[in-house]
Amino acid sequence: MNRFTVILTAVMSASCSGGGKTPTGPTPIAANPQPAPTPAPSLSLAGTWTGTLINPQSANPVRINSWTAIQSGANVSGTMVLDVGEGTLVNATLSGTASGSQLASATFTVAAGAIQGLPTCSMSGMGTQAATATSVSGSLAMTFSPACVGPDHPSRTATGTWQLSLAK
Repeated sequence: MNRFTVILTAVMSASCSGGGKTPTGPTPIAANPQPAPTPAPSLSLAGTWTGTLINPQSANPVRINSWTAIQSGANVSGTMVLDVGEGTLVNATLSGTASGSQLASATFTVAAGAIQGLPTCSMSGMGTQAATATSVSGSLAMTFSPACVGPDHPSRTATGTWQLSLAK
């Protein structure tokens, strides 16, 4: 054997044996997985809408001059301006969750003090509405404070089912 072969054999033998120790290297750092982004809902309701709110006890529907809907993910909310007749405008809110072809958990609210002449009248309604990018409709199970109930008031009963219809 020539001298080069002997040296090469010795080097390879020493590096392979390692003296019984397992070679150690840097510990791999596990990648910090990022959460998957939440997909945007397939139903976008953001924008300005108009429509009606129908009280079955009244021959005249309440005109919805506007609902300005803002959407963040699936959450939708916005201020609504109602024309309750004779030029009287009332502010309300409508919010819910865009889910599939619905505005789920829709909540309609008129706060106390919003109706001129009825400072303690407040009302709210809940329901799931059928929804597309250009229409929202369905029923709202309404509840009225005592100040809202009576002749020439928003309702003749403490509860009722009203119909909501919106178009973009």
